Amino acid sequence: MLPVGTLLRPAAARGRIIAGGVDAWHAFSRGDAIDRDWMGWGALRVLSTQDWAPGAVAEAVRVANMELVLLVLDGRLRIACAGLDPREVTAGGVAWIGAGHGIECRLENASTAAQLRLLEAWIQPDRVNATPGIAVAPAPAAARNAWHTLAAGGAFHGATGRAGSDGAERAAHDGGPLLLRQDARLRVARVDAGASRALGVLPARRGWLQLLEGAAVVDGQALSAGDGLAWNAAAPAPATLVAAPDTAAHALLFELPA
Repeated sequence: MLPVGTLLRPAAARGRIIAGGVDAWHAFSRGDAIDRDWMGWGALRVLSTQDWAPGAVAEAVRVANMELVLLVLDGRLRIACAGLDPREVTAGGVAWIGAGHGIECRLENASTAAQLRLLEAWIQPDRVNATPGIAVAPAPAAARNAWHTLAAGGAFHGATGRAGSDGAERAAHDGGPLLLRQDARLRVARVDAGASRALGVLPARRGWLQLLEGAAVVDGQALSAGDGLAWNAAAPAPATLVAAPDTAAHALLFELPA
């Protein structure tokens, strides 16, 4: 049994929206996929995994006062935001879009021959009406059974004064994580079959663990691809992820303000 304050969000319970060549599964309510019990998890407001058909283009969307993190699982993503230089992100790479006071962006599959697999997350920032920005970091060097920080801010990053497009770019060029305008951290890990990995989560914070691929057990709770495990600040944070004996696990871990 899960501790009080810890919740399982099964893959099958997520909302699904298929439109314009994009097949998306949403952990929280979005668009026509409404679940009043799951409107977000603290500062984490959007979390979806998406399969894009070759050449698929989404309608441009205007967003304000959100931090967007886009992780490319397979394929190539092209991002075009009004007033900013277009960017392209390849498999394993990650993009940050600080919507700030408002920006219109369009996403598309940069390939007309291959599918794009994408994870999209939106996090509420710790400030409003900041200057919009965008930054991209390439796939990290291959490191199995270890957590890699994709994006971080606040207590998790010592360069909060540089949070913004320029700061995020410089952090990425220095080999560091992209900067978030929030006291939060986003990490990813690939754990070999049968191997274990400590989560290293700070206490007294909200958290969300999303299993992207494979199967694993987290402190006795079995997880399959697409499952999410959430805990609030009063609950004991999970400690260890163990990949299934016959398959590797690919996991994404959010640490959020209480």
